Amino acid sequence: MKELMMKKRVCECCGSSDLESVFRDKTMVKTRAQIYRLESFVVICRNCGFCFNSPSPVKEELMEYYADCLSVNIAVPLAYSIETRLETLKRYAGGNFVEIGGNQSDKFHERIKGLFLSTRNIEPNLEIAAGSETIDKLEKNSVDVLAFYDVLEHVADVRDFLRACKSSLKEGGVMIVEVPNIKYYPKNLMLLSAEHLNHFSPFALERIARRCGFDLIEISHTASRPFSFLAVFKKGKIRKYSGGYNEYLDNLACLRGGVNQIDRVMLKINNLRDKIIKLKDKKIVLWCVTDFLYRFLEGYKLPQDVIVVDSDSRKKDHLSVPVYQPAEKLDFIRQSDLLVIFSPRNKTSILDWILENTGEEFNGKKLEVIGCGVYGEPLQV
Repeated sequence: MKELMMKKRVCECCGSSDLESVFRDKTMVKTRAQIYRLESFVVICRNCGFCFNSPSPVKEELMEYYADCLSVNIAVPLAYSIETRLETLKRYAGGNFVEIGGNQSDKFHERIKGLFLSTRNIEPNLEIAAGSETIDKLEKNSVDVLAFYDVLEHVADVRDFLRACKSSLKEGGVMIVEVPNIKYYPKNLMLLSAEHLNHFSPFALERIARRCGFDLIEISHTASRPFSFLAVFKKGKIRKYSGGYNEYLDNLACLRGGVNQIDRVMLKINNLRDKIIKLKDKKIVLWCVTDFLYRFLEGYKLPQDVIVVDSDSRKKDHLSVPVYQPAEKLDFIRQSDLLVIFSPRNKTSILDWILENTGEEFNGKKLEVIGCGVYGEPLQV
C-alpha cells in the first residue's frame, strides 16, 4: 500500500500558521496500478477562518496519483448538470475555451462547441489523455475563457494554481470556478473525501483569488453540482490580503456539522453489519464499490450468501472478494432479501435498472442506502 508524501501548509488566504485541527480521517483508494492509503488532516485558520488540509500531499505525488486514478464511469448518469453550466457560459461566449480537470467531458464539450471557436480539456488522468496534462502546458496569454468545476478543492497549492491560470488568460480573460461550499457541510459528507484539500466559502475564495490577480464579477449559489457555488473572475491586478471579517466561528460550526453527518453514516454502517449477521442464510446484494463499501468491509468478513456488484468492470479486482457485473447475477438479485446501495446519488438509476432487468422492486425492509441523510436525500461526498 502506497502513501503520499505530505507537507505542512500555512493559510493561503491570509498567510497565518495559527491553525486548529478539526477532523482527521484515512481511507483506501485503488487506482489502476496501486493501492493508496490517503489521510486527511482538516484544519481551520484562527486568523481568517479558511479551512484546508495540513499536512497535505506534495504536488508531484498528487499528480501521479490522479494520473493513475480510474476515470469517471461513463455508464452512470453525469454527476453534474450540463444545462446549468451552459447558462453561465452563454454570458461569456466567444474565443477559445479551456477546461481544467474535466475528466470524461466529451458530452459537455459537444454541447458548448457552438459558443466558442475551440474547446480543450486539460486532464491529468492517463486513461483520458495520451500524456498527463497540467495547466502548465498552456501558453501564456492564450485563453479567453478558462473553467474548472470541482477541481480547486483538490489542489495542493491554490495560489500557485491560480497564478498559472492568470498567466494563461488573455487580458480581460474570464475564469469560471465551481467548488463545494463549506456552508453546506452540515448537509453532506464532503469531509469524507481525503482528496479534498481545501474547503471554500465564497468569501475565502474571493480573497484568495484577489491575492492572485483576479477581480470577482459574478457569484451564485446556483452551480452544476449540488452543494457547490459558482464564482466568475476576470484577470485583473494583484492585491494584498487586507484582513477584515473573520469566518472562524461560522466555518468551525460548518465543519462540526459535517463531522456530525459522518458520525451518523458510520453508525448506520455499524448497524448494517449487525443486520447482515442476523440475516443468516439470506441472499444479500451489496451494490457499488465506493468508499462507503470499503469502510463497511474494513475488518468485516462477508457471510457466504452476500455478493458485491458494480457496473464498472474495471473494479472487478478491487476487493478481496469477487466483484460481479450486475448482468452476471440477475437471478441472485431477483431472489435477494436485501439490497444495499453504497452510491446514494445513483439510487434511482440502480433501482430502475433492477426493475427493468429482473422485474423486482426493492423498497422498505428490502432496501438500505448508505450515505443518505435523515430525510432520505443523498449526501454528496
